Amino acid sequence: MRPWVLCALALTGGGARAFDVDEESYSSHELSDITASVRLDALNGTVAALGDFDSDQYTDLLVLSTNRDELTVLRWDHESKRFIRGPTATAGVRGTLNVVATDFNRDGRLDVLLVRERPRDAVGAPLPRDEPAPGTACTLLTFIPGQIDRFGKPVELPPAFGQPLALNVDADPATDLFGEACADDDRLLGRGVRSFWRNDGQGTFARAPAGMGSRPLAGVPSAAAVDIDGDCRADLVVPVLAAGAPPAGAHGGAPAAVELEVWLARGDGLGAAAVGSSSGYPADTLALPLGVQQLVWADVNGDGAIDGLAPLCDRDFGCGGVGNASAAAQDEPLRLVLVTTERQPAGKALCVPDPAFRLSVVEAPVIGMPKGARLSWAVPSVHSPLDTPPAVRVGDFDLDGFPDALVGLQDEDGKPHVALLRNQRGHGLEAAYWRTTQSGSYVITEREGGEAQMAIPGVGKGAHGGAFFDVDERGNLDILLLAGSRDAPEARLLRNAFSSDEFFLKVITLDGQCLRWCRGASEDPDPPPYGVNQPAVTYAFSSKSAVGGRRVYTGAQLAVSAHAPLLTPYTLFGLGRTNDYVTDFWVGLPSPHKRRFDAGIIPNSQLIVIPSPPDRPSRWTVELYISKAEMLPWVALALSAGLTLIGLGAIALEWRERREDVREKKAMAPSLPL
Repeated sequence: MRPWVLCALALTGGGARAFDVDEESYSSHELSDITASVRLDALNGTVAALGDFDSDQYTDLLVLSTNRDELTVLRWDHESKRFIRGPTATAGVRGTLNVVATDFNRDGRLDVLLVRERPRDAVGAPLPRDEPAPGTACTLLTFIPGQIDRFGKPVELPPAFGQPLALNVDADPATDLFGEACADDDRLLGRGVRSFWRNDGQGTFARAPAGMGSRPLAGVPSAAAVDIDGDCRADLVVPVLAAGAPPAGAHGGAPAAVELEVWLARGDGLGAAAVGSSSGYPADTLALPLGVQQLVWADVNGDGAIDGLAPLCDRDFGCGGVGNASAAAQDEPLRLVLVTTERQPAGKALCVPDPAFRLSVVEAPVIGMPKGARLSWAVPSVHSPLDTPPAVRVGDFDLDGFPDALVGLQDEDGKPHVALLRNQRGHGLEAAYWRTTQSGSYVITEREGGEAQMAIPGVGKGAHGGAFFDVDERGNLDILLLAGSRDAPEARLLRNAFSSDEFFLKVITLDGQCLRWCRGASEDPDPPPYGVNQPAVTYAFSSKSAVGGRRVYTGAQLAVSAHAPLLTPYTLFGLGRTNDYVTDFWVGLPSPHKRRFDAGIIPNSQLIVIPSPPDRPSRWTVELYISKAEMLPWVALALSAGLTLIGLGAIALEWRERREDVREKKAMAPSLPL
């Protein structure tokens, strides 16, 4: 076959499927259940956190036992494409409420912080499971260092009231905690004692007053570290009880009034002298609607500023189950609350703070929900092994640049299931429908198409929660479903397969303890640890959108840590169908250091940012790994054919020129003198 024919086939008929980006194929996604093949069907516990324990750049699962007294690592093995049981840490007592996974002792290894309920009251009687509500009692904090292939000796920290936030509060690179203090003997010190648990970098924490406000913290929602004013540095968003609100409420009772306080990071970090205004007041305060649950943070509306998204329960009856609320309340559709950050549109320069920012709250419409669908009764829950409040989990499932959501619901009979809410450009959140194929997989489809059913597969299994999770680091988000009962928890893993190419950018920022490979002082592991991601990192960059024009993207890495948020160690941005370079890429640490990388970044890339040394941004390095796209073979074929055609043309022209030279010499030969 002639080269030009081969090139034509690659660019037209032969490669038509590769370049087909019509709307129907673009919006089609297939889900296949790979639970058994990855050995997750034998799970004896509930997934409490995600993280890279063995530093192989693949995300592992941290699983709590049914008694909530042991934490086991399920390591992802890239070669066998399955999870392998890893080391186990024993807390010593039951009642673990939350697991925070990051590097606390600055050795490049993944450590864990266990947040545990106190096992007995003052007279030694077991605590009832229904009281108090999550976030309204003293909790025990246990730090367990991670080592090469095992966990180290647990270390007890001063107790907290509720569940603290992991973040960096000053210029040193160690991860600290923020929360409300309890006395060392597990008595309440009196509400409103906001404190930092300052880390010396070796895993030893000293508690000190934060000096930033005195109103009691709300147990739900919890505090977050996100960039509010646009300077690419995480600020502190603190939910507090409104004036006159009761300090605690029973499960299922009327919710307390909650307000958000925004404390801006200034100077060398957070604290009385560095946060907010000189008068010691927060930079902004926002009253939340009654019944707001756990907030998650992402750029939901795609305007380049971070937003908060949370479920909204009944203002009179809370998140009550069947029969716990009035008939009218039970018939209300799913309601979500969106906390938007209003600031000036980003100009050519990113990471420029806007002192005139404002927070506002609106109700986020959910389109296409069936009548009677409402939030699961999850505080407490007969379904969920952990006493976590209702929450949504966000991630760009279809990589269109607008984060989608997973939310736990229950039907009219009280059976739980998980719904996928797709964030449609210009239309808001819409319930995704699915149909079962003959092969047993599931296809996300339009509601009008065939025998479509609502929600994620797993209704029969009683799925009560879910999370987005990229299995084997392929560049798109799969779905992890949490199912079963408190005594017999289960998990299902649904792989997300695309029918056409989408573009993405996947970013992780390590803790910056080493330039490339970390080595311990007394050990020389092989391979040495690569490093662990750190919380409260901010990303901002710009790219050309699919419809033309410049769009600004923003995101946060591990913005929250309370109530088992199941956040991935990395941040994955969907870029849609654009294949333009990512430009003006910024990384901002919680400390007053940030770095701009102005070189064009190819889409479908994974970036590993190594901020070492943390206080010298000019010396930070970035490692870039390119993931091949579905159309890459066709592009390579067309490129090869084109280069071959050009090469043959050049050879033909060269040969023709040489032949003409020979002909001219022969013609001139008789006239030359002898």
